[in-house]
Amino acid sequence: MGHISEKNADRFTGFADIYDEARPVMPTHTVSVITRYLGRRPINVVDLGSAGRKGLYRTLR
Repeated sequence: MGHISEKNADRFTGFADIYDEARPVMPTHTVSVITRYLGRRPINVVDLGSAGRKGLYRTLR
């Protein structure tokens, strides 16, 4: 990784827990819409771009 890339990455180091605490939970309406559309709860879920413990996967479990 280049010097500038390393500096940019370092700016975000150590903030994962803070981000996870501050991030809102997935709205239950979203889960309702998905399950209604599918006619069941999905077995597998890909939640792209939604890191953390409060993403769609956790809500669907």
